[in-house]
Amino acid sequence: MHLVIGILIFGITNFLTAEPQETLKLVSSENAPYVSSSEEKGVLLEITEAALKKAGYQIKVDFFPWIRAKVYANPKGYHGILPLFGQDHFEDGFVTSDPILKNDLGILSKQSLDAKDGTDLYRYLAQNPSLQYSALRGDSIKFPFLRSGNLTLCSSNQQQIELLGLNRIDAAIIDKHIASDIIVNSLPHLINKLKFTNLDLKDPYYYLGFSKTIPDHLELRDRFNKALKEIRSSGEYHQIVSKYGFHRHENYIGKKNIVIGAVKTPETLAMKELSQHYQNKYPNIEIIWEILDETQLRNKLWGGIRLDYVPYDVITIGSFESRVWPRKKWIAPINTAAYDLNDFIKPVIDSMKYEDEVYGIPFYSESVMTYYRKDVFEKAGIAMPAQPTYQQILKYAKKIHDPKNNFYGIGIRGKPGWGQSIAFISLLVNTFGGRWFDRQWNPEIDSTEWRDALKFYKKLLEFAPPQPWELGWQENQNLFSKGKIGILVDATSLAGRLYDSKKSEVHDKIAQTKAPRSKYLGGEKWLWSWAFAIPANTSSKAEANSFIRWATSKEYVRLAARTNGWVSVPLGARYSTFNKQYKKVAPFADFVLQEIITSKSTNFTAKPIPYSGPQFVSIQGFPAIGKNVARNISLYVQDKLSLAEALADSQAFAKHHFRLNNRLEN
Repeated sequence: MHLVIGILIFGITNFLTAEPQETLKLVSSENAPYVSSSEEKGVLLEITEAALKKAGYQIKVDFFPWIRAKVYANPKGYHGILPLFGQDHFEDGFVTSDPILKNDLGILSKQSLDAKDGTDLYRYLAQNPSLQYSALRGDSIKFPFLRSGNLTLCSSNQQQIELLGLNRIDAAIIDKHIASDIIVNSLPHLINKLKFTNLDLKDPYYYLGFSKTIPDHLELRDRFNKALKEIRSSGEYHQIVSKYGFHRHENYIGKKNIVIGAVKTPETLAMKELSQHYQNKYPNIEIIWEILDETQLRNKLWGGIRLDYVPYDVITIGSFESRVWPRKKWIAPINTAAYDLNDFIKPVIDSMKYEDEVYGIPFYSESVMTYYRKDVFEKAGIAMPAQPTYQQILKYAKKIHDPKNNFYGIGIRGKPGWGQSIAFISLLVNTFGGRWFDRQWNPEIDSTEWRDALKFYKKLLEFAPPQPWELGWQENQNLFSKGKIGILVDATSLAGRLYDSKKSEVHDKIAQTKAPRSKYLGGEKWLWSWAFAIPANTSSKAEANSFIRWATSKEYVRLAARTNGWVSVPLGARYSTFNKQYKKVAPFADFVLQEIITSKSTNFTAKPIPYSGPQFVSIQGFPAIGKNVARNISLYVQDKLSLAEALADSQAFAKHHFRLNNRLEN
């Protein structure tokens, strides 16, 4: 497998003498979230890409198992290897860059292991001669106290964790973030069964290694190092590490620090700006925001919970987490005495309750509706019905599709992810009569209903913008607001931006109607909220609760309205938001409120089911299952997998993980 990253600089005088289009060939291994061949390339690969772009290069990365990558890095014509770490860079075959990023190498083990944070690896191994442990084959960690039979060398990090889960080893030497990514996305049955111990390392950094077989390897290293310093100075480095949640926050002396892990939406970005008002009111508190895209935040939160290192005092959770996390005691109940709970829309606040206690306070909520360009429909002679069918939507999208003029019939979620493409696909499957599981928790992904729904999904994407598998709700929202899409089926919460004259070129050309249906009416829309919650392990619960009260209050809504206009306030959580001032600038207000109130979290499928949530399955293993299905469907719409292959693999994955651990919940 290889990944080609184009980094070309045209017409710019660079400080380097390298040709702008010269290609550097690197080898690496799949180790998300550091390096990956997926769309999310990983924090190390993106930093390397940015520095080499500054140096005037494009790079080509080939991916192999780690031992092969290190072998191939020298004699096969490659310029280097990413990453090397610790003792690796003392190997004779490479010279290394300056440190790129601090690693989190440590010991992953069962809960019973007595290792403590800050453990010296070699001393610990010497003091525990019977310990059975593993490492990645090809790593050059030295084991001076190794006893025969103690060490198992594995071909992948996932194999290390699998052996640990099977009790064939006591511990694995692995990076914390790599371990959490694997558990989140591939081995959810190991939730809460493992712990991570940080090691005391003399050289805890990742490097880019340059092969000594390349004649100009020293010059390449120096150029890279100079470029790396430049992107650190410019702030680009900080943007990349923050994107992946690797930023290490400074402590503000004399103040109480509150670290907030928030999903990246227009509402949270606006709140970050307005939070200075809160800090002015409470000058002894310093708010530190870490805003990540939906996938990155979920990976960090889920990974942290699995390995007990959630680094936040306040987090944003959704309606999925509110159904799963309270019963696991991963988040704390919120004291709601100071909240006007009756002002919260009833199904919205009810979705945040577990055993009569509230575990999250919503700051905005949504259902699904169909946006369309009324001017385009009028010109085409189309009358949109109050309750369209998907078959009608397909017909309309085909009629108004005009790619020669950069205008596309429809925008639907295609970016793979259980909160992206799967959110839409689940609704489509519901309304085609399908379900994820039967009442005995047998997967029903490889079924006629799923097959019909996905064939239709692929047909719809023929009238979407190019590369629809790269487009999520944000990308489609932006395209629609720029007048590039005729129909958009997505969240009601997008309305504020689409109808805002400051942010949308078509704000006065939009109409809305209900979400489409097919054979079955009832599962065509969701109820989703983004809410603030408090991790159970934070020591700042009182301060966290204080911030949440402010951020979800009526006063905050009025502040947002004064600052950015009523049309852009957080929508769908409180009845009081739907007031005369709001309705005056939001022609969609009454419609959206009705769609939220009438959304279902049960009885949304044609056949009986054992789970709640129309666009997800309310079990803790669903993120792994959803991600796998999303990946397979993405490959199907790109013609890289047949539909039969995509469904069969998805079915097998779900079945395998259910067999490993009863409903992925224990």
